[in-house]
Amino acid sequence: MAGCFQKVDAEQHRDRRFGAVGLHVVALLMALISLSVISRWFIIAAALGWMLVAGFMADSTGADPKGARR
Repeated sequence: MAGCFQKVDAEQHRDRRFGAVGLHVVALLMALISLSVISRWFIIAAALGWMLVAGFMADSTGADPKGARR
């Protein structure tokens, strides 16, 4: 995201890099579905991919959901 800066160490950078690669794979899958290259049933795989990447990224941030501000 443009203008969004975060200080991360090497391990957090590696985790975010894997998350970014995962999102690129899911985006490619969605592009192939929208162009009718592959079956629409793969939408289920894309949704599972998004959930896996989101879950992985939520675990790797180290954020405490109870301490979050609104």
